Amino acid sequence: IISSARNADGDKDLDFSIITPIKVNTNSNVSDKEGYAVFNDFVAQPKSLGIETEFYTYSFSEVNSDFMFVRYSLLNKTNEEINNFYIGQYWDFDVDDTSYDDDMIAYDSINNFGYVFDDNGDPVNTHIGLTVLSDDQKNFFAKFISQLPGPCNSCIDKCFEKC
Repeated sequence: IISSARNADGDKDLDFSIITPIKVNTNSNVSDKEGYAVFNDFVAQPKSLGIETEFYTYSFSEVNSDFMFVRYSLLNKTNEEINNFYIGQYWDFDVDDTSYDDDMIAYDSINNFGYVFDDNGDPVNTHIGLTVLSDDQKNFFAKFISQLPGPCNSCIDKCFEKC
């Protein structure tokens, strides 16, 4: 349905319609912060599948272990059966806001998670990991901007669809 946050012109991609804007609850019994939003793909004609997505976030700030869970509930709002349906995520991690050139991507195949980190630990020694918490099939695919073909190696958000 969508391949990036921005379309080929560099504008915000409009394939999804917001039904319920994200709401953040800081008085949750479950987590320190809890978010909820609803969106659908109905405006993505003719590519629309009729999917409505409920999006939940649960973030925790425990000492030395800031983390967040993201949960999706996908609903088929049509009378048509959808086969071979896959979901993916695009994450553009910037480990720190001063230098992106030394951010690295890796995959731990034993523990089944991808992660990013600052190559030399300067100015931060942060690692950010991402995994799927289900028994479903998982895949990991990562590319550095410089590994993308042609003009896309310098403008991932603007050119991602062309790649």
